[in-house]
Amino acid sequence: MLDAADNFIVLRRDGRTEYVKQATRTSADTYVSALLMENKAVTKLVLTAAGLRAPGGARYDHETEAAGDFARYAGRRIVVKPNATNFGEGVALLGADAGEAEYRAAVTAAFALDRTVLVEEFVEGREFRFLVIGGATRAVLDRPAHPYTRLLLACHPDRAVELAGIPGTVPPATAQPSGCRFHPRCPQAQADCAVAVPPLLALPEGRALACGHPEAALVQ
Repeated sequence: MLDAADNFIVLRRDGRTEYVKQATRTSADTYVSALLMENKAVTKLVLTAAGLRAPGGARYDHETEAAGDFARYAGRRIVVKPNATNFGEGVALLGADAGEAEYRAAVTAAFALDRTVLVEEFVEGREFRFLVIGGATRAVLDRPAHPYTRLLLACHPDRAVELAGIPGTVPPATAQPSGCRFHPRCPQAQADCAVAVPPLLALPEGRALACGHPEAALVQ
């Protein structure tokens, strides 16, 4: 059992691992990866099982329990965050000098957005994003061709001269748009982007791009 509240389990047999959510969503469903990633607690379990280090800490399903655990984290740099939100919503980074009032406020803010909250150690380092296609790593985020990836970088304070924003809201994993999933928010989208699923095109240096209008996407 990965997450009882979220109906997430893992099955292993004969060297194969299958992640299942709500009994019907498996590797046969292209959404299962997104469903894994949107649940941070499950993501940490998957990373740990693969031998990768995940931040230490605790999961809380009740605000009073989390708020009463301040002594456990006092004097340490920590992150308080909802288990299933994106774009930093409800996330608080607290320094080692943070007091109990500040900690409790962060816990309350996180629980306002989700029923489960994580309190973790702050891990110093850089962030990388990997593009995995067909079980193989095709690229590490660098010189992106896709409009969405470019906009993500434009939102990163360490990479952008002026911070940009991505219009619209992120659709739930279970209700993705037709055609190109990014078309409602893409500044380069055209009418056919809402209809046709973009093909995966091979680019130089072993890269790939799934875009219905690569001639526009590749303009640097």
